[in-house]
This record gives sequence, structure tokens and C-alpha cells, in this order.
Amino acid sequence: MKRILVITLALLAVAVAVTWYLLRGETWTFSFTQQQIAEQLGKRFPMHKTYLVLIDVHYENPRVQLTDGSSDIAVGVDARVDGPVKGKELKGSADLVTKIAYDSSRGTFVLHDARLVSLEVAGVSGDVADRVKGVANQLAAERVSGIPIYKLRPADVKTALARLVLKSVSVRNGVLHVEVGL
Repeated sequence: MKRILVITLALLAVAVAVTWYLLRGETWTFSFTQQQIAEQLGKRFPMHKTYLVLIDVHYENPRVQLTDGSSDIAVGVDARVDGPVKGKELKGSADLVTKIAYDSSRGTFVLHDARLVSLEVAGVSGDVADRVKGVANQLAAERVSGIPIYKLRPADVKTALARLVLKSVSVRNGVLHVEVGL
């Protein structure tokens, strides 16, 4: 019985080594247009979140912008706050910059590390605007980071193996190119 187990483990180790040897250095590139990313993002919107039991925030109308030569994705979103905020309903828009990450546990490319670039809120200025921006930056990271834009097909052995490493991300000719490999 021990001998069969040892032989099986040895054969498995040889198969893994041969597979790694044959595929090392192999890369696969996945390309996504701005429209494809916008469609994936649109599946998650509108979003609604209640904060502190009193304040309802609605996120809607996501926008995506790819810039050649960058590895970032610009995302814009409209927001509306319902609730007692100094007796006003707040409406505005936020522009974020996010990166792409690879979630190997799900085999999915996701938005990652969202940062607020600009925030416009009608009727809010000064110190209140600065405080709103601070909170909005945290909310941006919370609400946008982790949104999937593409899932690798598990049936494809090469891409399943390629799940190991995200090599590069770049935008060329208005298309996001994500390279993965071993």
C-alpha cells in the first residue's frame, strides 16, 4: 500500500514538473474594451447602502474611461444621499481611479485600490466639503474595490494554470490588456 502511494506521488510530482517546464514563460493576454468594462460595472449598479442607520446613499450611472499608456481605470459614479444631512438632500458625482488585481481564489480580474480623484457635491463647500471628501474616499474603496470585470473559464487548462501570476496591465488604443502567466 505504501509503495503504491509513493509511486502515485512520484508520478504526480513528475507530471507537475513537466507541466511547469512546458508552460514556464507562457503568457496569455486578455483584452477588454471600455464598453465591456462598463457593462460589467453596470451589472453592479445602482447600489444602495445605509450608513449609521439614518443615511441612505445611492450610487448610480457608472462611467468608465481608459487612458492610453496607463494601467489605471477611471470610474465615475453619481451619488445621492437621502437622510438628515443638515436638512439637505445631497447630490453629486465622484471620479475614481482604480487598478486591476487578480483574485486567484475566484479566478477573476477585479477592480482594486480605488482612490477618489474628484468629488462634486451640489451646495456643499469649505470644511464640510473636505469632510465629505474624506468619507467619500473610504466609501469609494469600499464600494468599487473588488468588483469583478472578468472571470477565467475553469475548463481552459492553460488559463487555469495561468491563474498563478498577473504579469502586466496596460491600456493601448483604448483597450485594457491584462497579461497573466506562470
